[in-house]
Amino acid sequence: MSSSVLNLSAYETFFPEKRPFFLQGGEIFRYPLGWGSGIASTETLFYSRRIGRAPSISLDLDASQILDMPAQTTILGAAKLTGRTTDGWSVGMLNAMTLRERALVQVNGVRSRPEVEPPADASVARISKSFHAGQTVVGGMVTHLQRYLDSETRALLPSEATTGGFDAQHRMGDMTLLGSVFGSYVQGSAPAMAELQKSTVHAFQRPDAKHLSFDPTRTSMSGWGLTYVAGKLSGEPWRGAAGVYMRSPGFEPNDLGYLRRADTQSTFGWLEFRRDRPNAIYEQFQVDANAWGTKTFGWEMTEAAANLSASVKLRSYWSLYAGVERYAQALDVTVLRGGPALLVPALTDGWWGIATDDRKPWVIQLDGWGAKGEEQSSRDFGTDLILSVRPVPSVQLSLGPSWEISGTGHQYVDTLDTGEVVVGRLLRRTASLTLRASWAITPSLTVQLYAMPYLSAGTYASFYRVADPRAASYRERFTPYAYDGDSLFLFEQVRSNLVLRWEYLDGSTLYVVWAHDQGQDRNDTGTLAPRDLSSLLGAPSKDVVTMKLSYWFGM
Repeated sequence: MSSSVLNLSAYETFFPEKRPFFLQGGEIFRYPLGWGSGIASTETLFYSRRIGRAPSISLDLDASQILDMPAQTTILGAAKLTGRTTDGWSVGMLNAMTLRERALVQVNGVRSRPEVEPPADASVARISKSFHAGQTVVGGMVTHLQRYLDSETRALLPSEATTGGFDAQHRMGDMTLLGSVFGSYVQGSAPAMAELQKSTVHAFQRPDAKHLSFDPTRTSMSGWGLTYVAGKLSGEPWRGAAGVYMRSPGFEPNDLGYLRRADTQSTFGWLEFRRDRPNAIYEQFQVDANAWGTKTFGWEMTEAAANLSASVKLRSYWSLYAGVERYAQALDVTVLRGGPALLVPALTDGWWGIATDDRKPWVIQLDGWGAKGEEQSSRDFGTDLILSVRPVPSVQLSLGPSWEISGTGHQYVDTLDTGEVVVGRLLRRTASLTLRASWAITPSLTVQLYAMPYLSAGTYASFYRVADPRAASYRERFTPYAYDGDSLFLFEQVRSNLVLRWEYLDGSTLYVVWAHDQGQDRNDTGTLAPRDLSSLLGAPSKDVVTMKLSYWFGM
């Protein structure tokens, strides 16, 4: 089950895969579109959460609308074949059929128009071959999604989507060269393709983008991308790399993959100093520096940033880390949801953390972060704590409270009939508590429990119309506006699940999962209070029980 999140950004939330069927052998299907450990590492040609997609929560469109996205779709049947041969071949094939599902979009708790996820057939094939004792690896991937649309869904979703890519990696001692090229082709009705063009991934309708052109009559869209990285990725004490990413405006892998934004071309550099040999002070120590810049295919600068971070594991096995990052003033082409690019002031952020010896029966981890934008444009401060304990070797318990307060002066609210964009000055507070427990009754029989209460509240202090999005002064970019939408919101949710895993034969497993989802949204308050927990317990709920049986046999 996914963690709760209330997403106010223009980007789709990425959720890691946790379902056993997709996790087993999942490394064979990896085809990252980026490189490294940042946001780019989540972008991929195959994102298994697209199959039987799980629910997510987002607040969008205007200050009064909290959208509860469609419930998880039902997988009618799925088959997967993965394997490796002794002569270096790796093969993965997957096919899944999903059923038609209907869910209700909720606006302030009131039922609205039905949302339908049509039946679909998803196929993925991945193959790679290693040479020279693994020093060279080449491979490729193809994905295909066929939706079976009707009159209700034909105008909403593409009917067919195909992606493909070729990748290669070569190591020469500590040096590594890796690259990939990939493309996509999507087709559907003109209304569905118009919606795709207007999504924040593409924003073809953006009025100030001379290199983009919105065509409401088109019935297909194609695009391409590439990634190239070269560097010294192993050895001591120095490591480093440089690379290039490109995603054409029409590149669209999101039917079965994950991409935050097309129309990007980026360059980056990374340098690391590390020591992996223990001494009297530490077990391991490293310092990393990164710098990168991103432009659109119209050569608009959308990101220019650098960071410096350090981490150390002491001889006591306590761990410490900290980092600082600086973003220069740049254009944000997504924040106004298809409106003009907004010039966003420079921002500085930082993070830190400390963790005790993870070999002990008890472990404490404390993390914190903060960010502040210039010209009072934004701020973000938060902390979380994880307490873990193993009272006996077969039982592990953890408790993780988290708190965050954030604010922005240009949170997207609405697009008026005139085409003008309304934003708000938003102050938001979020609190959550993550509880986990696992019990290994026997080596082949385990029970896991997860629960997470989550509350997020916000208040819009004022509303503005975007008057001059590229004015020299931040305040000159907006003028006050009398918006009549709600200025308060509170989202409450608790998710929990119980998983029983029984390996009844070597390699053959039975899973039984109970999932509980309960929540609501309100517009009568914009702050957090203890009474909110009692109202959460009385909110509507949904319970689902699923079972998975696998049988391993040799061939």
